[in-house]
Amino acid sequence: MKTLITLLIILSTLSAASLACSFSSPSAETPNAQATIDAAIAATATAQYAVQATIDASVAATAAAMPPTPTAGATVEYVTLTEEELAALIDQAVQEAVAASEQTYAASSQATSDNYVTQEELDAIYDYYYLADEAAQLAEAYIEAYYGLYAELAYETLDLLIALEEDLSTIANSLDEIYTVLEVASTSLAQGVELADDTINQINTTVNNATAQLAETQAQSQQWVSALAQDRETRAQNVLSVAPDSVPTDKLSMLSSAFTYVDFLNGALGDQKITREELTVLAQLAANASAGLSAFGGPQLQGLSSKVTEITSLVARGQMPQAREGLRSFESALGQRPAGLPAPNINIPNFQPGSGGNFSPGGLRP
Repeated sequence: MKTLITLLIILSTLSAASLACSFSSPSAETPNAQATIDAAIAATATAQYAVQATIDASVAATAAAMPPTPTAGATVEYVTLTEEELAALIDQAVQEAVAASEQTYAASSQATSDNYVTQEELDAIYDYYYLADEAAQLAEAYIEAYYGLYAELAYETLDLLIALEEDLSTIANSLDEIYTVLEVASTSLAQGVELADDTINQINTTVNNATAQLAETQAQSQQWVSALAQDRETRAQNVLSVAPDSVPTDKLSMLSSAFTYVDFLNGALGDQKITREELTVLAQLAANASAGLSAFGGPQLQGLSSKVTEITSLVARGQMPQAREGLRSFESALGQRPAGLPAPNINIPNFQPGSGGNFSPGGLRP
């Protein structure tokens, strides 16, 4: 629009000049108006190209300095993730939130260093703020998903995760404070008013108070991930060390024990999570089923003993997608369930064999 107005002014001026010359000096040589217009258009286009090139270079430089944009959390199917994979997503989002927050604070400090903030500087701070805010919200969404899927299995490390969530909340509050001040600054600049000293001081105070929190949050996330990895291995070692307490005595009781393991685990996985109570019972069922398959499985089923151990280990390590797949394969390999299987000789409160896992743990917390 500005270019069109400029051309109209140029054309109007040239037309007026041409008319003036024709009236005042008929004998004078008529100027080449079209050539003058073409030259004006070319000059305008060149100037406009130069301005756009400067803007493009500035945008590219700003984008290159920004941390990568996190993946949208809405596209994640959490139940398809292992505990380790979900923990890694949490840690990644936390690290990105920290990096973008650092950029936000650095841009804020640089902008106010001369006690004068331009609109371009304000826009850059906004860009970093949105990245930091998105990453922080993404990390929170992942943590909520983790609570729903793995909190009851990994309660040994929950204190560390809760502390991490509190750190994220502190960062989010600091970012909100920055945003509030940015809105005030944006309004002032839009009205052509320089920022007041107290607005600049408020930006600097918020930045100084928030910067120290970033390193603590980063360390807290890494500490939780490390502790969680150790907890997974401890869980696996514990469940695989359980000795059988009711070894089947024949093929029929062996099948009863194996199908009880299947029913229980299918029921336990029905709500998309495993508790420590369920894992404790599963470990005992696995030990009995494995012993029975080894003793009475024969050439066809004896090899399934190690499959029980593998599936139970996957559950203990929070590898639920793989455990579900392994359980389907194991149940299929057992063949058709014989009619009238005897009830397993094992004490599991409120559990009915063959009912699809109708189980209430009730007081089994170790």
